Amino acid sequence: MTVVRPSCKVTYSKGMARGLPAPAVALWSILIFGIAGVSTAHADRRPVAVIDLSGEPTTVELARQLHTELANHPDLQALADPAISAELYGENPDEDGFKLKDARLAKDDAEAQLARFEFGLAANSAARGQAELHLVAPIGTVTALYAQLAFVLGQAQLGLRRPAEAGEAFALAHRLDPALAPDPARYLPDIIGAFDAAKARYAGTGKLVISGAGRLWIDGKDSGVAPVEVTAEAGPHVVWLTGAERESRAARVVVEAGKTASAAIEDAPASDRVKVRRARTALRNAPDPAARATAMKQLADLVGVRDAVLLSIAGGKVIVQTWNAGTRDHAPGFSALRELGNAKPVELLGPLAPPRAPVKPVDPPFVPIKPLETRRWYQRRSVQASLVVGVLATVVGTILIVRAADDDMVPLDSNLGQAMRSAP
Repeated sequence: MTVVRPSCKVTYSKGMARGLPAPAVALWSILIFGIAGVSTAHADRRPVAVIDLSGEPTTVELARQLHTELANHPDLQALADPAISAELYGENPDEDGFKLKDARLAKDDAEAQLARFEFGLAANSAARGQAELHLVAPIGTVTALYAQLAFVLGQAQLGLRRPAEAGEAFALAHRLDPALAPDPARYLPDIIGAFDAAKARYAGTGKLVISGAGRLWIDGKDSGVAPVEVTAEAGPHVVWLTGAERESRAARVVVEAGKTASAAIEDAPASDRVKVRRARTALRNAPDPAARATAMKQLADLVGVRDAVLLSIAGGKVIVQTWNAGTRDHAPGFSALRELGNAKPVELLGPLAPPRAPVKPVDPPFVPIKPLETRRWYQRRSVQASLVVGVLATVVGTILIVRAADDDMVPLDSNLGQAMRSAP
């Protein structure tokens, strides 16, 4: 009786079924080690940062072509995070530009509302503009714009019959921009008088405790690093915390003479994309070679590379430069500048990873192909030979059987034969 055994069941697990044929085991081994080899080879490819310092369409297109080459390069590869790569080419947006624009629009709205005697709306618009400036670093025209908004807010508070709030706003405008002087031909005398009186409204000094981490700016002046306690003049102040690792935040505080005031500013860690964007801007605006080298090192550390290709435009021509951290056979630092010319994108990667010598293909050994058998089965020599062997075996077998039969027969005794013949 034939016993049918159940087929070997292979489950979706880390193990293999027992009794797996040897060829199957070998095939699995090849696949597993082949996949591991591919992963190892991929891990050995060095990431490269493609940095566009111009943001022009020509360099943007070249950066995209380089990313295509890196995708198929045997030794190099693009950054793993495409969102970070996207921050390294194309237009580099000014993270503070939009907020400054909104603050100016808020100031224009507030002034238009004052002209219509809409004092409540004007106060809200001015406060909205100041809130936008709390989110930017207080450099350039930021403090002057904040002072103008404070002056508009003071006028709105006077219209709302809040002289104390108006005096505080005017005093802050004086502190932020001492050169601010309203035109008597444009403003009413009571506004001019309240503004001038605010200069002497506060006297003496007090203590100001700033909690939070970052670069400290008090009224637009660099004041060290927070957290810290400082001596400050009595009156209103604006305190900012900025830094490469955080987003800018600010708070308003009033210091009273002989007392301690506090300003608590929240931590606002910058995202990786913001950090990369800032580092790219610092690299583009570096004033000298030393600052450029420092900015490049900071950017490389942020994106996790030791190789980079920098693209820029000078005199209408694309300029290419590579950077290396000083590994392998490369000296650390920047390469010489070169014009793109007619060079192909893949050639720009040559200083970082020279092209490999082409491997001459080896022809496989020649194996003749046996022609297909077209004769009938009984015409094949193998079949005919088998038939002949079978016939010969039959004949030999028959002879052997006959001889064996003859050997088994016993001859009759001669005397016994005579006796049998003489019997009655």
